[in-house]
Amino acid sequence: MPLPRCRPGFSDHIFKSAAGVQLPLRVWPPAKLKGAAATNGGSLEGKGAPWLLWIHGGGYTCGKWTVPTGWVSSAFGDRGYGVVSVGYRLQPQASMLDMIQDCVDAAAWCRNHVAPLGLDPERWAVGGASSGATLAAMVALHAEHKPRAFVNVYGLTDTEHYLDDEASRAPPPDDYVVSNDEELADLVQDWDASNAVVQNPWAGEMPPNVPLEEARAAFGLPDWEPTRAQFVRSDLYSYVAKNRNLMEIVYRRSKFGEDAAFREHVRSHSPYQILQKRKTFPPTFFMHGTGDDIVPVVQSWKFAERLVEMDVDIAEVYDEGKGHVYDFGFENPEDEGWKKNVEPCMAFVERHLK
Repeated sequence: MPLPRCRPGFSDHIFKSAAGVQLPLRVWPPAKLKGAAATNGGSLEGKGAPWLLWIHGGGYTCGKWTVPTGWVSSAFGDRGYGVVSVGYRLQPQASMLDMIQDCVDAAAWCRNHVAPLGLDPERWAVGGASSGATLAAMVALHAEHKPRAFVNVYGLTDTEHYLDDEASRAPPPDDYVVSNDEELADLVQDWDASNAVVQNPWAGEMPPNVPLEEARAAFGLPDWEPTRAQFVRSDLYSYVAKNRNLMEIVYRRSKFGEDAAFREHVRSHSPYQILQKRKTFPPTFFMHGTGDDIVPVVQSWKFAERLVEMDVDIAEVYDEGKGHVYDFGFENPEDEGWKKNVEPCMAFVERHLK
């Protein structure tokens, strides 16, 4: 199946620099406002549309800020919403705290800069998929200017629970593309912040698995060239899964002596655990497959349970038997998956971003 093309009409921006690494984000104004933008010198200030701040997944290791999940771009863009996709630093050079701070800083940048791009700073939601939902939830908790809704797509929101769950998993078989254990063990130890990257496609999205021009069109990067380092980082995801130590890496286990101190550190930067001490949280939509063996659906169930206890408005779609990234196949609004998952999501968001 060909990779979906990046939706045109975007603009790219740098929202901050960290250790010499520039952190980008990409802004799509809603489709219906593009013509107006052209006739107003590219500015739609004063005519702002609601928008979604989207944070990609990828196990904190891979993923692309240049293109959100396909249905996100089309569902929001075609209904008059803007979409902002965030580039944050990836592990191992970035810790969980670094990634959280990057995404909170991106939200703050948007607060001050999206109005000239056609978006209303007041009417926004934050969303993310998988590990991106961890970061999106932390934005909802820590952003100075709170979003009006949170879209949680098979989100990893209880990282302490995942720490234990990860340790008990059967390791997957080696499926490295270009690397070996020794090279990847060295990479895991690279905590030099100046070496951080903010984007890395999966090996299956790069030549020779797909034609170069198809990949460029999918990423919205006409001059992009694959490198060995990008394949190595894709292998890193497999290496960490095999060693079952993702949480220990991103939360910097080696910096803590006693296990109790490390667990307290994880809890203090885990959305679900923080929620136990909070009285408010944005209205939240949940989308998760019950057959997910990467981020178990219990992650969403527990988070939803807590929000109900807090009297937060929620809506839930649990697609029976579906696995991780099951929404990657949502392309046509007439398809059953779109109707079952995307339509309720959009109805929920529209209700809260009026």
